[in-house]
Amino acid sequence: MLPPRLSFDNLEFFIDIWTGDKLIFSEVVSGPVLQTGMKNLPPGICDWLRFHLEGPDYKMILPVKPSFKAPLGETVSISVLVGRKDINKVACIINKSVFDYIDRTGYRAMAFDYLGFSPAHPFVPGIRAWISLLFTDDKNDSVIDVFGIEIDFCDAAKIQG
Repeated sequence: MLPPRLSFDNLEFFIDIWTGDKLIFSEVVSGPVLQTGMKNLPPGICDWLRFHLEGPDYKMILPVKPSFKAPLGETVSISVLVGRKDINKVACIINKSVFDYIDRTGYRAMAFDYLGFSPAHPFVPGIRAWISLLFTDDKNDSVIDVFGIEIDFCDAAKIQG
């Protein structure tokens, strides 16, 4: 018997962001919310980011309301779990990855983790899940004001089978 088809309607994403040991953001997001993306972009973002977010390419984006501040001088990390509501199973797709690349001109802080799959369900190795904190320019060099979180599996899209 084949396994049931995976649908965003059955997925929930558990997103936690820390600075050191302090939790600064935690939310459970349904799959359809991530698929919907961001409709109203805030002022104070660069043209490149606006073009990217308004473009036709598929993106999984969580609008963050209210926005939150993340300090640039401290270690900021993220974990993302995904759960299937139809079978009550959870998998970790990002495990305490650090936002170690800050693109001030692109208004994004980026982290990634390699997806680990069970040997019983082999996939192509080396697939990364990228997470971006999307922020506005509030002219403060010590913190970023986060208005969105983007999840991207671009490596999987580039692999030819």
